[in-house]
Amino acid sequence: MVGGSQHSRLIEQLEAANQQVLLADPAAGDQRYVPDNVDRADCVVVTDACADVVRTIESIHKQSPQIPIVLAADNADTALVTKAVRAGVVDYVNCAGSESIVSRIRAAVNDVSPAKERERALSKLYDAAQRLLLATDPETIASITVGAASDALDLSITGVYRDEGDALVPIAQTEEVDKLFGDIVLDPNSSLAGESFRRGETRVIEDVRTHEDTQNPETPIRTELHVPFADEYLLVSGSTERRQFDEYQIDFAELLATTAEAAIRRARRDAELEQYETVFRTIDERVCVIGADRTIRMANEALARFLDTDPASLVGRPALAFVDDADAAAVAAAVEALEDGTSTTVEAQVGPTAGDRQPCEIDTTTLPADATIDGVVAAIRDISDRKRVESALEQERNRFVELFEHVQDPLVEAEIIDGEPYIRSTNAAFRRTFGADDAVGDRLNDYVLPPEDDGHASALDSRLAAGEQIETEIKRETDDGIRYFLFRGVPIDTVAQDTQLAFGIYTDITEQRLRERRLSVLNRVFRHNIRNDMNVVIGRAEYLKDADDPEEVTTHAESIRRNAQGIVDLADGIHAAEQALSADDAPTRAIDDVVTETVAAYSSQEGVSVSVHVPDEALPAIDERLQVAVEELLENAIEHADRTAVSVVVTVEQTEQGVTVAVSDNGPGIPTAERTAIKSGMETSLDHGSGVGLWLVRWITTALGGEVEVAVDNGTTVSLTFPPTALQSRPGRCPDRDDRE
Repeated sequence: MVGGSQHSRLIEQLEAANQQVLLADPAAGDQRYVPDNVDRADCVVVTDACADVVRTIESIHKQSPQIPIVLAADNADTALVTKAVRAGVVDYVNCAGSESIVSRIRAAVNDVSPAKERERALSKLYDAAQRLLLATDPETIASITVGAASDALDLSITGVYRDEGDALVPIAQTEEVDKLFGDIVLDPNSSLAGESFRRGETRVIEDVRTHEDTQNPETPIRTELHVPFADEYLLVSGSTERRQFDEYQIDFAELLATTAEAAIRRARRDAELEQYETVFRTIDERVCVIGADRTIRMANEALARFLDTDPASLVGRPALAFVDDADAAAVAAAVEALEDGTSTTVEAQVGPTAGDRQPCEIDTTTLPADATIDGVVAAIRDISDRKRVESALEQERNRFVELFEHVQDPLVEAEIIDGEPYIRSTNAAFRRTFGADDAVGDRLNDYVLPPEDDGHASALDSRLAAGEQIETEIKRETDDGIRYFLFRGVPIDTVAQDTQLAFGIYTDITEQRLRERRLSVLNRVFRHNIRNDMNVVIGRAEYLKDADDPEEVTTHAESIRRNAQGIVDLADGIHAAEQALSADDAPTRAIDDVVTETVAAYSSQEGVSVSVHVPDEALPAIDERLQVAVEELLENAIEHADRTAVSVVVTVEQTEQGVTVAVSDNGPGIPTAERTAIKSGMETSLDHGSGVGLWLVRWITTALGGEVEVAVDNGTTVSLTFPPTALQSRPGRCPDRDDRE
């Protein structure tokens, strides 16, 4: 046995039959293809473990032509068997099968008729294999296959079936099959042949009619041989007699099916190659195939025209010769990095000469491993127009980014996800106003909504998500406290259907809103107080015309003077309010200094007791306009006292929440209507104040970022509370915190 040490099963069978086995294993590269002991052999079994099977057979047959040679291999391919037959083999044994090999060797040694039959069958199979190599379609291949099975293997009832999904359809069959069945279609799910096809293995059915899965229990066929091949084909041979197929018939049927499979796969590749070449030649895109040596192996007309030449002239040229030197390394690296079944894209300047390059996009893809041509397919697209558009868009984008970043109003770009806006980008004004330095990807509402939002923001979000453009006044939380904005929400049309974008623009209208509120208050105060006072003046003047009593004249005159003075005081108060509220650049001082100095100016008044209590620790600084607010509270307490002994206490207290300045008096208390107006921030016909003093206190306090609280209990206590954000070197610019939408 030549090369038999790796086939222990062969050796075991021969030794079990009391056959003497001499092993000879020529190593790879050994030129002695004929073992030294070959002349002592009755038969030579050559296995596929030899370094060169065919040359070994040729050498043995040439030296000892009288010695029969048998090829033993595991599922040998057609090419090996046909070459072995031409080299001198008289029989082929499939070691992967279940056949007893001893009988085949004995037949070869004794030169009995079965051996001759097998030799004749091998010769005819060789002829069939040559015809199969020339076939170009599955139908022709199937026809040659059934003919070879009938002629070479004496399997006259044979057909080749193809899987059509719900049926195994015959595409070639012998005349005997036509006579017995006509065009019979096999069920792939409920037939013996279908079961063999599904299992993908060769099977011999010894008595077809005794099986439950028989498609036709009345079939004249008693024994069947099933050989699946090429994934979708099945070779079926039958006999009307209940007999065993010869082992060589099974082996050779498998060999024939393997040959047919190779032919079908080659025909497929040839068809694919022809289609590929047709597409390659006619495609408008510029395409070439680059070989392993990085030269052009194929090129189409479109690429040749682009490179100002013809396809034949491009073959053999280095592919990188047409790529700009600055891009050559990147293109080479992209090609080198390709693995089977992968692709990559790289941009490069491509053209016939260095002075005539165009920006191109190169898509490179590896060809399939079983492709007739090996190499890399490169598709070259001229992207000059795209680059020009991209350049124009980039310039436009840069201008937009510049505008976006430097717009004075806070501006945010947001993506609407599940109905909520998430920040994608912000400008400097937005980051500064809302403290959103690292906010990309966060919920927008986490940065802008005040704590007491009543769902108004959710309604706006829903309208934006629905693609509605919005313009409305809103109240938002900023780093400086609550402020009012004119909000404009603008949905953005995007290419991606699953992405919703929108711009949000916040124009601060806090000062405008406060001015409108102040004007509304002043207008009502003016109209109410002046009307009342002037009515008194006019009425008293009418009395004076007819009054004779000096005492009565004096009374009317005093009333006229008092009401006229009230109008003057009101005008002075309004003027003071204008001055205090317009002093944006007022300096800052420590709160205790401002309060102490203000109280000192009132401590010497007769009948008035004014005291101040401040903590010992140092207090932060605040805008000096606080002095005006404290003065107004002291004036109000003294003016409206209902007793001769007026007591006013000013207290300054510092906590974690900020600093509170409280002014308490023992007067009658601020009327409910006036307290309601001050708290709501608006005057009505029912709720209004008697002057502008308390309004001035409120406006100054809220302008400095604070809040006003009024409590009445055996007197009045007005508390001005300033949070830490208001206690800085620069004055706060916060709106009226008590004003609610």
